[in-house]
Amino acid sequence: MPNSNIISSRIVLNLLVLIEEHLISMQRDPHSPEFDSWKSEVDYLWKKIFENISLMEDKNQEKNLEIIKPTWMDYITHYQQP
Repeated sequence: MPNSNIISSRIVLNLLVLIEEHLISMQRDPHSPEFDSWKSEVDYLWKKIFENISLMEDKNQEKNLEIIKPTWMDYITHYQQP
C-alpha cells in the first residue's frame, strides 16, 4: 500500500472516531442547543472522509468503504433529512 493510501486510511479512521463521538452526543441529547452545530460538523467530517477515500486506489477504497459502512448507514438512517 503506497504511503498516500496509508495516510488517507488513517485520516478516514480518525475522522470516523470523531463522527462516532458526535453521533453519541446527538443520540444522547437530540434537543440540545448544540445539536445543529454537531450535525453540521458531522456532515463536514463525512465530506472529508469521502474526499480521502476518493483519492485512494480501488482496493483501498473498497476496504475503507466497508469500514465506514455501519456508521454511515446509521447516520443516513437517523439524521439525513429528505
